[in-house]
Amino acid sequence: MHSRHFLRCGAAVVALAIAAPAAAQERIFDIPAQPAVRAIPELARQAQVQIVAPARDLQGISTPAVKGRMDVRTALRRLIAGTPLRIDTDDGQIITLRSSTGASTAGQVQSAGTGSVRGRVFNTATGEYVRNAEVRVEGTTIGALSDDDGDFRLTGVPAGEMTVVVRYTGLQEARAVANVVAGEVAMLDVQLQAFSDTASVADDNELVVTAIRSGQASAIMERRAAPNAKNVVAADNFGALTMGDVGEFMKNMPGISLDYTEVDATAVRIGGLDPKYSTFTTDGARMATATSNNNNGRQNSFEQMSITGVDSIELNNTLTASMDADSPGGNINLRSKYAFQRKGRLLRFQLGGVGTSDSGLSSAYFPDDKKHARIYPSAQIGYADVFLDGTLGVAFNASYNANYVQQDRIQTDWSYLANGRVIPYQVMWRPGPKFTHREAANLSVDYKASDKLTLSLRSNYSFYDVEYFNQYTFLIFGTTTSTRATADSTPTHIVVNPNGTTATRLHTQYSHRYAGTPAWLVAPKIEYKDDSFEAVLRGSYSSSEFNFRDNSKGFFQRTDSWLTRIGFTMDRPSVDSNEWTLTQTAGRPWGDPANFNRDDDIGNNIRTSESNAVNEMYGGNLDLKKKFDVAGVPFTLLGGGGCVATTGAPMKGRSTSSNMSAPPAT
Repeated sequence: MHSRHFLRCGAAVVALAIAAPAAAQERIFDIPAQPAVRAIPELARQAQVQIVAPARDLQGISTPAVKGRMDVRTALRRLIAGTPLRIDTDDGQIITLRSSTGASTAGQVQSAGTGSVRGRVFNTATGEYVRNAEVRVEGTTIGALSDDDGDFRLTGVPAGEMTVVVRYTGLQEARAVANVVAGEVAMLDVQLQAFSDTASVADDNELVVTAIRSGQASAIMERRAAPNAKNVVAADNFGALTMGDVGEFMKNMPGISLDYTEVDATAVRIGGLDPKYSTFTTDGARMATATSNNNNGRQNSFEQMSITGVDSIELNNTLTASMDADSPGGNINLRSKYAFQRKGRLLRFQLGGVGTSDSGLSSAYFPDDKKHARIYPSAQIGYADVFLDGTLGVAFNASYNANYVQQDRIQTDWSYLANGRVIPYQVMWRPGPKFTHREAANLSVDYKASDKLTLSLRSNYSFYDVEYFNQYTFLIFGTTTSTRATADSTPTHIVVNPNGTTATRLHTQYSHRYAGTPAWLVAPKIEYKDDSFEAVLRGSYSSSEFNFRDNSKGFFQRTDSWLTRIGFTMDRPSVDSNEWTLTQTAGRPWGDPANFNRDDDIGNNIRTSESNAVNEMYGGNLDLKKKFDVAGVPFTLLGGGGCVATTGAPMKGRSTSSNMSAPPAT
């Protein structure tokens, strides 16, 4: 296999190397007589040394069999005995062979020594540069993974024509020849193609399709390259999501569970731990935490974040040196899209509509006595381009979404009596139309000051608000341990007689609420990277607010009314049915609003409450990475430090209540 690639590319033969000199080490060799282009790589593999030979010098040469226990140099001399090959250089690490029939030419090894290979890996199927592609020099241990923008660096590459092999899940393996000059850097760009790009058909009636979603392939390669236990899902895996909701995206990820409020995902649990034990970051920058379900703690909510402009979501089950250590549950990082991911300009615009099963084309009256639309427009725009001869990249994404959901609910509560009897004591009906709206934007700017120094800025904004009208109607005739129903009542036929108290009543609660959650994040970064050392200095500022409003928008938070001293019957076809048939048998007619709050004082039944929660977070991090070899084994050392400061105030505001009951009956 290796010899075929070697001849096709005209490269030098290179085999596995170890750091310690192998001259004195004896090994068992079993190499049959065969062409030199196969024998030399096989000897290098069995000896665990690195051998370089010009491909052109090996053509037409056959070598004898070498078998038995001996040291590496003895085995090599036996292998090339009787051939024009000779050992040209041997520094204990790399052995270079030359042909005695003539000097090497430009296409052969120029001189002993090593150089570097740099380039980028490009996916022709998606039009994006590839992150975490495996890049190796064929026949050696020299390898690297491509960076976020597809860049790769190979150091210590033997001088000569070397074959570089690039592999990536779901794409065809690519090979390219780099002409390496000692002490210099060879540039080499590699293009990967999907299998379907060159697919062939077995006959005219058969079409074989072999492809993989690029997001899934990206996740596989990400997990392979990660130093920690993590899962990665690319944003293109599930297409467009209603409201750009991160929670709706994450519910498809393994290893997590979500907390819901009604139909909306609000928080995440990793490994079953409370949401406050897991942290959210955007491009490594910590998010502030003031939201509707967390006014003074450290828990993030999906209200404050959007999938807009997000390339992928990383679920880190274990932490690395670059992550905050106060996340025993794990860390979730939203990674932004940026311009250097692509080749050329990108301009994308999407326009659509959002509707649910409750929606309709016409407007409808809701409990606020106003007409409302039930289908709303949505829009998204994306732009990315590179300027200044490829040194400045700008990517911008923005979206608008709005949604209507009719949250109807019917609830029957049961009374468990001391005599063992079980019977309903309360039935609640609630039409609850809810409107949500989100505006989001994401800006990424990158400037390559040099081959080693990059300045970056990541920023995003999200504004999410919700307005809902909950009109509760309760028919109450007992408690969890007592009932006002007659003795002959059953779970399907209930008879309630008036008792002169408030214990039996028709009680309405009209709740109208509005809440807005604006959130910002700005994260500058300076990154220095050479062949073996990386340093990243990151700063961040994030802000999140939760603003509760009622009176300033023209309504009360809640109003209560009741009709007491009534009698009625309730019937339904079965205990599993909510199709109650109600008949009033005594008391003021419940169909007349003027009869409510007349016989018994309800107390303060008008409530209003406006409040704000604010949280700001400042952070700074220095991350260091050093790559080195110990006895031929590659190691990566991670280190650094960071700090996070939080300011702000928990929920503050005013709450008042008043009485607006009708005058008592005369």
